[in-house]
Amino acid sequence: MGLYLSIDKKLREKAIVYADDFASYGTVFSKKQLRQEGKKETTKIERFNNTIRQRNSRLVRLSLSFSKKWENHYNSVKCFIINYNNEIIERNPSL
Repeated sequence: MGLYLSIDKKLREKAIVYADDFASYGTVFSKKQLRQEGKKETTKIERFNNTIRQRNSRLVRLSLSFSKKWENHYNSVKCFIINYNNEIIERNPSL
């Protein structure tokens, strides 16, 4: 939750969050933002996880850009999520 709150409020309000169908997610995210998937229908979540791994080489241990510092991973994922959401907003301005 700390990573989510550290994202600029303007971007956070437009973010779309994909999650399992646990009721607790509904208490944290608004209905407009939350896209809950059943246990067998988590393809969007898995696709996003794969996209992070493919586009962010810091998360792949055997890559040359792997870092042992937690701060580097945190900032790298944070930048990726911000850029990824900006790409989605640019493609779909109605969101």
